[in-house]
Amino acid sequence: GFGGRGGAGEGAKAQARVLPRWLAVPWCAVAARLGRRPMLDYAGCVLYNWDRVNRSGPISMANVRLLNRFTGLVDEEWFFKTHIVIESEAAEVVQALSRGLDALGGAGTPPDPEALLLSLRALEGALWRVARVCLPIMFERAEGQGALCDYHMFYHRLRNFIGGWEVVYEGVEAFGGKPVRMAGPSGAMSALLPTVDAFLGISMSNEALGKLLADFEGYMPTAHADFIRKVREHAPSVRDFVVDLQQAQAQAQGPEAGLATAPPRPWPRPPLQPPRRAIRSPLTWEP
Repeated sequence: GFGGRGGAGEGAKAQARVLPRWLAVPWCAVAARLGRRPMLDYAGCVLYNWDRVNRSGPISMANVRLLNRFTGLVDEEWFFKTHIVIESEAAEVVQALSRGLDALGGAGTPPDPEALLLSLRALEGALWRVARVCLPIMFERAEGQGALCDYHMFYHRLRNFIGGWEVVYEGVEAFGGKPVRMAGPSGAMSALLPTVDAFLGISMSNEALGKLLADFEGYMPTAHADFIRKVREHAPSVRDFVVDLQQAQAQAQGPEAGLATAPPRPWPRPPLQPPRRAIRSPLTWEP
């Protein structure tokens, strides 16, 4: 992924460039065998791009190093290492999801409401840790040195290497010699939140964003994408189980419990326009 991305150039210069046959053909062959796309993706620069400094030590910012980098800058190292730590800490999220699927039963096995409640509590705690403890690492600052992942360095130096591209894969019959558009690595290619959404029955209200995230599943390792589909297709789902349980309780309690039969309201989504404006035009935007 790093060699291929470097072979086509960086930033806008990489648009509609030709990736030479000697690089394009073997890269596409390996990608096809792995069920991945011929592009440097999130797995290539995060999930499979690290090692422990001390093999017996923890997966932490101080004990993890990148195997491959574009710039050699501390900012790049810190940016990707943050995602590595997040993925590691999120292991408890996956464990809670697995226990939740078992608690839902299916295929002749009855659901276990108490076990499901415990798994949901564990899921809440694991997500809280990821959001409250891990995410702020990205914005840490070194005393007297500023941000460890400087916004200017990320935008003007690193982003040029990890953006999407449009390139001709020379000699690859599947693409017919035409330019192919590929997305660059993104945290949205992590299986973490899509799996949580699938488990809880949360769907995207924005159709365009939903299609983009569905396309990103094609950049994931096949085992990760398969796990998301397994969770998504599990019957019953958490949402269906809760609705059925509400209706059963309402029927047992009688007509006075009619409010309990109301279908659950959709998950509220925060407005995106204010933060988008604040990020793109921080000096001119006013709430």
